Parts: sequence; C-alpha cells; structure tokens
Amino acid sequence: MARPIHISALIQALQFQNPQPDSLRKLSRAEWEQLLAYSDLARLTLILGQAWPEELPDWVRERIARNLADNRERLSLAQCTYRDAADALRAVGADHLVLKGFSQWPYFVSDVRLRPQADLDLYCPAESLFRAHSALLNIGYEAGRTPEMHIGQVGDHLPILIRRQSSRQWRGNAFDPNISLAIELHYQFWGRSYARFGPTDLNVFWTRRCNRFMQGMTFQALDPLDAFAFSALHALRHLLYGGLAPYSIYELGFFLHHNAQNDRLWKMWPAQHDAGLRLLVVAAAFLAAEWFGCRLPGAVEEEIRHLPPVVFRWFKRFGESALGHLFEFNKDALWLHLALIDSSRERTSVLVRRLFPLWFPALNSRWVQEPDEGAGTERRNRLQKCITYLNWFVVRIARHLRALPSTLWGGVRLWAS
Repeated sequence: MARPIHISALIQALQFQNPQPDSLRKLSRAEWEQLLAYSDLARLTLILGQAWPEELPDWVRERIARNLADNRERLSLAQCTYRDAADALRAVGADHLVLKGFSQWPYFVSDVRLRPQADLDLYCPAESLFRAHSALLNIGYEAGRTPEMHIGQVGDHLPILIRRQSSRQWRGNAFDPNISLAIELHYQFWGRSYARFGPTDLNVFWTRRCNRFMQGMTFQALDPLDAFAFSALHALRHLLYGGLAPYSIYELGFFLHHNAQNDRLWKMWPAQHDAGLRLLVVAAAFLAAEWFGCRLPGAVEEEIRHLPPVVFRWFKRFGESALGHLFEFNKDALWLHLALIDSSRERTSVLVRRLFPLWFPALNSRWVQEPDEGAGTERRNRLQKCITYLNWFVVRIARHLRALPSTLWGGVRLWAS
C-alpha cells in the first residue's frame, strides 16, 4: 500500500535517525488539513509540533499551540482524576498500578505534556479488582455499555467507568479538556483466550512494580522492561484487531532509540522475559524500526533475526498497511495473527472468526450511535434506533465483504512466497 503524500511527509519528518522534514514544506493547505486529521488520530500532532516548528505554516503552528495548551489541561485533569480514584481505592485497600498514559514518561516520551490521554488505565490484581470497582462506583462513576465480546477477551478490562453527568461528547477536538476521562480497570496484561497465542501468565509484572514520581504525585507503575513489554503487547494487540495508533509504535521507537546503548538493561532482558514473550515484543519493535528508523539495541537485533520467516515476510509485505488502517479498512493483519498461532485448530477458529465476523452489538450498545432520547415520542425514538442500527449493520457487512477479496489474495501471496 502506497502512503498518501501527507502521511509520508509526517512519518519522514518523525524519523529518529536522518529525519526528512523537507516534504512538509511542499504540502498544500488541503494536504496539511489531511495531515492534521490523520496525525490527530495517530496521536502524533504534538510530537510534530515540537520536532519541526520552523517547518510548519503559521496557521498550523497556531493550531498545534492551541492543542498543546488543551493537552496540558487534560494532563491536569488526568492527574486530578487519578488522585481521586487512588484515594478511593486506598480507602478500601484495593492495590493498583497505572498503565499507559502519564506513566509512559520518561521512558517512552520526552515530555509528558506531549502525550494525549483519553482514559485512565489502572491494573488491579484479582483480589483487588472488584473492591476497586465498587469504590469507584461509590464516588460517582457508573459502568459504560461495553459489548460482551470485548469483556475479558480483547479489552482485558472491565466495562469502562464514567463519571455520572460528565461530558463525553465529541466536539471535533482530539485534545478537548472538557471531555472527562473514563477509567478502565484492567485485570490481565494479555488476553490469550481471545488471541489464541502468547503468554499465559504475566502476573510477575505486578511483583516487579515500582514507585514513580511526577509533579508532586506518587504512583506505582510497571518496571521499565515490563513497561516496554506491555507497550509492545498493547501495540501488537491493536495491530491484530485494528485501531493501532502509530503513536504506540513511536513510543516503542523512543524507548529503543534512547536505550540502544544501555547494555545493563538488555543484559537483564533474557532473565526477565522468556523467549516466547521476547518474540512478540521484537515483532512490534521491528515495526518501530521500519516506520520511524529508531536505533536498535544489539540484543533486539539478535531476536529479530530469530523471527519466524513468515512473520518477517509479513512485516516486509504488509507493514505499511497498518499505517493506512486509520483511513482504509483492511484485514492484512489476519495473516500475521495466524502466523503467531501454533495450533491448527486455533488457527482455523481465528480465520473463520476474522473473515466472517458473526458478532453484532445490542441495539443499545455504545458502538451504535443513538438518537437524542428527548426528541419525539418513545415510539419514534425506537424507530430511529432501529434505522440507525440497520444502517450500521449494512455498512459493517459491506465493509467486511469489500475487504474479503484483497484479504484472501494477500494471504495467498504471503504463504505462497
């Protein structure tokens, strides 16, 4: 898949080695608008603004300055949300640690204010999970509607928790400080039951947690190597199921690039993570090197050389398609998913599930846009919901059918090679 010119200009400008910002100067206003729409989804807008302010048109620089100011407010909101939640969890003795978000600083981002944060992700061990859930309900949160198939399978967390009467309305601003943060309570670091491959137990991550400090706030987070592994698994999961934000890969590239000469860190790696986990981690690391040109530690390069040949071929043939998934639906990642599964039976199950998805959300699911409850009569509202759902259903079926021929042909080319 050829990159559109605006995506190519963005990725070339954000290379860790030999960046090429020249192509930014050649973009028209329409192409800049396309770039910003994409970089907001990719969560790379603030990074671009920091890296090359002199290469940006005045109106783009002003727009990103507003985004940065908004994101600083969102960071303050995230910190306040965490403090309130942490106080409630401590009051009932519910242990937890922070995943993603502001806990990625300083290992995965140079300035925490440059990292967009949509939700607050907390991991709780089994004995604390439901105490934590009840404590958050008691301070004004309520469970959002989450499709059943995503509970305990893909998402690895309970249904999201949202403050009652808080605003989650999209207003066209990816950095809107007025949108409240939902809380996700995670109970596993990898959902093997749905992926059908990967580590069976990563509870050791919890035992190696460490204290972190940021702007007068103390919290617990993953050990740096475990955070690297979790970030890689998180990126791989989104690569396989869709919705991979390129920023997740950029963060991996940041960690690798700035720790390329950290021999002490990489000497601990084999003792801390077994060969199966390292294989999955370097699959995502390989994508970081391919997309953003980061330096790789010698230990990571060695592991990449041991990738299964079909996995290596997939990244060379289809690595670009994941960049375009945000604007063009495709199922190329299916073949990577199958390559990572050992069992033929499990492979067949995933193949059928991904080619012919038979799951559909309930009529009232948050995955299907609902009309305004206050408009018209109850009967009219019910009819509007049915029409909205039917439209969503037809669009979804058509999208999967359109992707089927190219998906099958891509699999034939990959496996035949």
